[in-house]
Amino acid sequence: MHLHSILQNLITNAIKYRHPNRLPIISIDAEQTHNEIKISVADNGLGIPKGKQKGLFSKYMRFHEHVEGTGVGLYLVQQLLGSHGGFITVESEEGEGATFTVFLPLKEVPANNNNNH
Repeated sequence: MHLHSILQNLITNAIKYRHPNRLPIISIDAEQTHNEIKISVADNGLGIPKGKQKGLFSKYMRFHEHVEGTGVGLYLVQQLLGSHGGFITVESEEGEGATFTVFLPLKEVPANNNNNH
């Protein structure tokens, strides 16, 4: 799993797209249910207009041209998660920030696995 790359991308985006008139605040939360792990990265940055959120995970999609980027980061995050049975969602208000939530299924560990590490 490329969890490091996924989180690095989401945190880097939160920093890159910070609001110019306030100090950036980035929150990372994790939660486990009986069948999945949910990790959220929230910020108080520029946010994403509602009308543009649908194509957010498309390849080469960019919304804020004043910041350097290629438009492939969130696309790759989605592809990496999908290859492991996971997915990503976004909740955002323009000017208020964004919350990206990663969902990953838990894999069953065989009962005879005596891993003493």
